[in-house]
Amino acid sequence: MDFYPKNKIRKFLLHANEHTKLLVLGDGRSGTTWLADVLNYDGRYLDFFESYHGRRVLRLPDNRIYPTSGDFASSSAHFKKYVLNSNIFADQQAPRGFAVSGCLVKDITSHMVFSLLYQEFDYRIYIIRNPLAVASSKERYGRWHSNADLQKLIDTSPKLRTLSDCCFSRCLVKSRFHEYVLVWCLLNKIALPQVLSYAFIVFYEDLLLNPEQSFYDLFAYIDQRRRFNKYRSRILRAVGKRSKTTSGSYLINDEATRLHGWEKYKSKTEISLAYKIIEIFELDYLYQDNIVPQNVPKKD
Repeated sequence: MDFYPKNKIRKFLLHANEHTKLLVLGDGRSGTTWLADVLNYDGRYLDFFESYHGRRVLRLPDNRIYPTSGDFASSSAHFKKYVLNSNIFADQQAPRGFAVSGCLVKDITSHMVFSLLYQEFDYRIYIIRNPLAVASSKERYGRWHSNADLQKLIDTSPKLRTLSDCCFSRCLVKSRFHEYVLVWCLLNKIALPQVLSYAFIVFYEDLLLNPEQSFYDLFAYIDQRRRFNKYRSRILRAVGKRSKTTSGSYLINDEATRLHGWEKYKSKTEISLAYKIIEIFELDYLYQDNIVPQNVPKKD
């Protein structure tokens, strides 16, 4: 007889005060799984994969994946009823060891409702990747949003509708690639004002090009400087491992492909249009026609 049902153990670990609770957020194809794997390089965290996915929590229709504030009642209690008290953690992967030090939740949709859940976690990490790299990767790995998702994101605020209308009226959204860039802009315009005050923001490119310093800063944020210094070589080896959600090489010496492999598939015109979309959304301070980030995020 199973005296300790897996879902009850997981829910206990998630809510137990003595356990560290980490939340890793970011858009799909931004490196969230890779980042979570590095943080959990020794299996000390019980990890949860896409626990706040809109279809799982809110029973969103099959044509939507991104939850928005409009999908919840006005009170945070409504959110907790559907998410924190649900059985969404019942069927996640098993822990990789017995010395569980806490839990790590990785999700690509919950940054849309970050303000409703951030207090449940001790540390929150938001990863951002070059929008053209994200768009190109999404093209290779299937459909990532529907027309219904796009419309919901556009309707989040009058400002977002105005910016989106400008992109369409200027005929900048000419392909699925450009639509993914537009969605990247919408997601970050919604998420950044929420995460700036309560999350540690990292850039995919910084983690890749300067892993030792970038991951030291990240481990320092979660109050684990001594752990990083002690196991530095092991952690950096984990940085070079392939993500569970990526096919193909994920080695540091393959950084050129990982950073801007999309350039050989896109014309200069396509790339130019993509950066015009980013400029309209006033996010060009992050990526100004360049591969790597230029500045840290700022409040509107």
